[in-house]
Amino acid sequence: MCGKPAGVSRGKGQDLFLRSFYESLQIIKEKKLQVPSMHAVVVGSDMSKQTKYESELRNYVIEKKIQDHVHFVNKTLTVAPYLASIDVLVQNSQVQ
Repeated sequence: MCGKPAGVSRGKGQDLFLRSFYESLQIIKEKKLQVPSMHAVVVGSDMSKQTKYESELRNYVIEKKIQDHVHFVNKTLTVAPYLASIDVLVQNSQVQ
């Protein structure tokens, strides 16, 4: 795969995804559903120049206490290992 690595940025919908993911975890807990442990991986982080938006996402994860379920991964062009290990891919974007 070649090209520019995707990043965490406003308009990509990572905030909507994390809210939905949190709500899913809450429903599972409230209804005591027996499902495999769920984890979200947000690919495109950039710790060297973390944006305000990414900080907001990370703070949301901490505020909702879902740090054990959400993982931020640095920008990469090597996405095949992530794709191979997932059950569901969410690639949402918003048109502004």
